[in-house]
Amino acid sequence: MASSIYNFTSLVPRPQLYSSSDFSGWSNAGEITKFRNGKLMGQYNTAYNKALLAQNLASEVENKFNEAKDANEKRYNQILTGFGGLTGDVNKAFAGLTKQQEKDVAQAALNSKASNAQALVNSGMVGTTILPSLNMQADKNAASQLNRIHDTIAMAKLGYLTDLGKSKLAFMERRDDTYPNASFYSNLIQQFGNFSDVQYTYS
Repeated sequence: MASSIYNFTSLVPRPQLYSSSDFSGWSNAGEITKFRNGKLMGQYNTAYNKALLAQNLASEVENKFNEAKDANEKRYNQILTGFGGLTGDVNKAFAGLTKQQEKDVAQAALNSKASNAQALVNSGMVGTTILPSLNMQADKNAASQLNRIHDTIAMAKLGYLTDLGKSKLAFMERRDDTYPNASFYSNLIQQFGNFSDVQYTYS
Protein backbone atom coordinates (compact mmCIF):
# COMPACT_ATOMS: atom_id res chain seq x y z
CA MET A 1 0.00 0.00 0.00
CA ALA A 2 2.74 2.41 0.96
CA SER A 3 4.59 2.10 -2.35
CA SER A 4 1.41 2.92 -4.28
CA ILE A 5 0.54 5.92 -2.12
CA TYR A 6 3.88 7.62 -1.58
CA ASN A 7 6.17 8.62 -4.45
CA PHE A 8 9.63 9.22 -3.09
CA THR A 9 11.35 9.99 -6.41
CA SER A 10 10.44 13.62 -5.95
CA LEU A 11 12.35 13.66 -2.67
CA VAL A 12 15.76 13.22 -4.31
CA PRO A 13 17.43 16.64 -4.65
CA ARG A 14 19.07 17.95 -7.74
CA PRO A 15 22.84 18.38 -7.50
CA GLN A 16 24.31 21.69 -6.48
CA LEU A 17 25.80 24.01 -9.06
CA TYR A 18 29.31 25.13 -8.29
CA SER A 19 30.54 28.19 -10.14
CA SER A 20 34.17 28.85 -11.04
CA SER A 21 34.41 31.32 -8.16
CA ASP A 22 33.92 28.47 -5.73
CA PHE A 23 37.24 27.02 -6.85
CA SER A 24 39.30 30.17 -7.03
CA GLY A 25 42.86 29.38 -6.02
CA TRP A 26 42.52 25.71 -6.98
CA SER A 27 45.13 24.76 -9.55
CA ASN A 28 44.57 21.02 -9.87
CA ALA A 29 41.64 20.17 -12.14
CA GLY A 30 41.62 16.61 -10.83
CA GLU A 31 41.14 17.83 -7.30
CA ILE A 32 38.28 20.05 -8.41
CA THR A 33 36.58 17.13 -10.18
CA LYS A 34 37.12 14.87 -7.16
CA PHE A 35 35.68 17.51 -4.85
CA ARG A 36 32.66 18.00 -7.07
CA ASN A 37 32.03 14.24 -7.35
CA GLY A 38 32.41 13.77 -3.61
CA LYS A 39 29.95 16.54 -2.83
CA LEU A 40 27.50 15.19 -5.39
CA MET A 41 27.68 11.64 -4.00
CA GLY A 42 27.23 12.95 -0.49
CA GLN A 43 24.13 14.83 -1.56
CA TYR A 44 22.62 11.78 -3.20
CA ASN A 45 23.55 9.46 -0.32
CA THR A 46 21.85 11.81 2.15
CA ALA A 47 18.78 12.07 -0.08
CA TYR A 48 18.65 8.30 -0.52
CA ASN A 49 18.96 7.59 3.18
CA LYS A 50 16.22 10.05 4.09
CA ALA A 51 13.95 8.81 1.32
CA LEU A 52 14.52 5.22 2.46
CA LEU A 53 13.73 6.18 6.04
CA ALA A 54 10.52 7.86 4.92
CA GLN A 55 9.59 4.80 2.89
CA ASN A 56 10.20 2.51 5.87
CA LEU A 57 8.05 4.78 8.02
CA ALA A 58 5.25 4.63 5.47
CA SER A 59 5.46 0.84 5.54
CA GLU A 60 5.33 0.87 9.36
CA VAL A 61 2.24 3.10 9.27
CA GLU A 62 0.57 0.63 6.90
CA ASN A 63 1.40 -2.28 9.21
CA LYS A 64 0.07 -0.48 12.29
CA PHE A 65 -3.07 0.48 10.41
CA ASN A 66 -3.71 -3.14 9.41
CA GLU A 67 -2.95 -4.38 12.95
CA ALA A 68 -5.39 -1.88 14.47
CA LYS A 69 -8.07 -2.74 11.93
CA ASP A 70 -7.66 -6.49 12.46
CA ALA A 71 -7.72 -6.07 16.25
CA ASN A 72 -10.90 -3.98 16.07
CA GLU A 73 -12.59 -6.47 13.79
CA LYS A 74 -11.61 -9.30 16.14
CA ARG A 75 -12.95 -7.50 19.21
CA TYR A 76 -16.14 -6.54 17.37
CA ASN A 77 -16.81 -10.11 16.29
CA GLN A 78 -16.00 -11.41 19.77
CA ILE A 79 -18.58 -9.07 21.29
CA LEU A 80 -21.21 -10.10 18.74
CA THR A 81 -20.41 -13.72 19.53
CA GLY A 82 -20.82 -12.86 23.20
CA PHE A 83 -24.31 -11.51 22.53
CA GLY A 84 -25.12 -14.74 20.72
CA GLY A 85 -23.87 -16.71 23.71
CA LEU A 86 -26.05 -14.70 26.07
CA THR A 87 -29.07 -15.34 23.89
CA GLY A 88 -28.35 -19.06 24.01
CA ASP A 89 -27.96 -18.92 27.78
CA VAL A 90 -31.33 -17.21 28.16
CA ASN A 91 -33.03 -19.82 25.99
CA LYS A 92 -31.47 -22.65 27.99
CA ALA A 93 -32.34 -21.07 31.32
CA PHE A 94 -35.99 -20.60 30.44
CA ALA A 95 -36.21 -24.05 28.88
CA GLY A 96 -34.93 -25.54 32.14
CA LEU A 97 -37.33 -23.41 34.15
CA THR A 98 -40.26 -24.52 32.00
CA LYS A 99 -39.44 -28.20 32.45
CA GLN A 100 -39.17 -27.81 36.19
CA GLN A 101 -42.49 -25.99 36.38
CA GLU A 102 -44.13 -28.70 34.28
CA LYS A 103 -42.80 -31.36 36.63
CA ASP A 104 -44.08 -29.46 39.66
CA VAL A 105 -47.55 -29.10 38.14
CA ALA A 106 -47.66 -32.77 37.13
CA GLN A 107 -46.62 -33.83 40.63
CA ALA A 108 -49.26 -31.56 42.17
CA ALA A 109 -51.92 -33.16 39.96
CA LEU A 110 -50.84 -36.65 41.03
CA ASN A 111 -50.90 -35.59 44.66
CA SER A 112 -54.39 -34.18 44.21
CA LYS A 113 -55.65 -37.39 42.63
CA ALA A 114 -54.12 -39.49 45.40
CA SER A 115 -55.70 -37.26 47.99
CA ASN A 116 -59.10 -37.54 46.29
CA ALA A 117 -58.85 -41.32 46.18
CA GLN A 118 -57.90 -41.50 49.85
CA ALA A 119 -60.78 -39.26 50.77
CA LEU A 120 -63.23 -41.50 48.91
CA VAL A 121 -61.77 -44.57 50.59
CA ASN A 122 -62.20 -42.98 53.97
CA SER A 123 -65.78 -42.09 53.15
CA GLY A 124 -66.61 -45.49 51.63
CA MET A 125 -67.37 -44.09 48.17
CA VAL A 126 -64.65 -45.82 46.17
CA GLY A 127 -67.00 -47.55 43.76
CA THR A 128 -68.81 -44.39 42.68
CA THR A 129 -68.22 -42.18 39.63
CA ILE A 130 -66.99 -39.36 41.79
CA LEU A 131 -63.27 -40.28 41.56
CA PRO A 132 -63.07 -40.12 37.73
CA SER A 133 -64.76 -36.74 37.83
CA LEU A 134 -62.36 -35.48 40.47
CA ASN A 135 -59.38 -36.76 38.50
CA MET A 136 -60.64 -35.06 35.35
CA GLN A 137 -60.94 -31.81 37.24
CA ALA A 138 -57.39 -32.21 38.57
CA ASP A 139 -56.11 -32.64 34.99
CA LYS A 140 -58.01 -29.54 33.84
CA ASN A 141 -56.57 -27.54 36.70
CA ALA A 142 -53.08 -28.76 35.87
CA ALA A 143 -53.52 -27.86 32.18
CA SER A 144 -54.75 -24.36 33.04
CA GLN A 145 -51.87 -23.88 35.43
CA LEU A 146 -49.35 -25.01 32.79
CA ASN A 147 -50.83 -22.58 30.26
CA ARG A 148 -50.42 -19.71 32.71
CA ILE A 149 -46.85 -20.80 33.47
CA HIS A 150 -45.99 -21.02 29.77
CA ASP A 151 -47.42 -17.57 29.13
CA THR A 152 -45.55 -16.07 32.07
CA ILE A 153 -42.25 -17.68 31.08
CA ALA A 154 -42.71 -16.72 27.43
CA MET A 155 -43.27 -13.08 28.38
CA ALA A 156 -40.28 -13.04 30.70
CA LYS A 157 -38.11 -14.69 28.03
CA LEU A 158 -39.28 -12.20 25.42
CA GLY A 159 -38.34 -9.35 27.74
CA TYR A 160 -34.83 -10.69 28.26
CA LEU A 161 -34.29 -11.36 24.55
CA THR A 162 -35.67 -7.94 23.61
CA ASP A 163 -33.26 -6.24 26.01
CA LEU A 164 -30.36 -8.26 24.61
CA GLY A 165 -31.38 -7.40 21.06
CA LYS A 166 -31.58 -3.69 21.88
CA SER A 167 -28.16 -3.81 23.56
CA LYS A 168 -26.67 -5.58 20.55
CA LEU A 169 -28.12 -3.08 18.08
CA ALA A 170 -26.97 -0.17 20.24
CA PHE A 171 -23.46 -1.62 20.32
CA MET A 172 -23.42 -2.04 16.54
CA GLU A 173 -24.65 1.54 16.04
CA ARG A 174 -22.00 2.91 18.42
CA ARG A 175 -19.17 1.21 16.56
CA ASP A 176 -16.50 3.79 15.90
CA ASP A 177 -13.19 2.26 14.87
CA THR A 178 -10.14 4.33 15.68
CA TYR A 179 -7.13 3.80 13.46
CA PRO A 180 -3.76 5.57 13.25
CA ASN A 181 -4.09 9.18 12.12
CA ALA A 182 -3.12 8.86 8.47
CA SER A 183 -2.87 12.61 7.99
CA PHE A 184 -0.52 13.00 10.94
CA TYR A 185 1.80 10.25 9.78
CA SER A 186 1.69 11.46 6.21
CA ASN A 187 2.90 14.86 7.36
CA LEU A 188 5.55 13.17 9.46
CA ILE A 189 6.75 11.23 6.44
CA GLN A 190 6.92 14.42 4.44
CA GLN A 191 9.06 15.98 7.14
CA PHE A 192 11.53 13.13 6.87
CA GLY A 193 11.60 13.25 3.10
CA ASN A 194 11.17 16.95 2.46
CA PHE A 195 14.31 18.57 1.11
CA SER A 196 12.79 21.85 -0.03
CA ASP A 197 15.17 23.68 2.30
CA VAL A 198 18.21 22.30 0.44
CA GLN A 199 17.75 22.93 -3.27
CA TYR A 200 20.46 21.98 -5.70
CA THR A 201 20.58 22.91 -9.41
CA TYR A 202 22.78 22.30 -12.39
CA SER A 203 23.92 25.16 -14.54
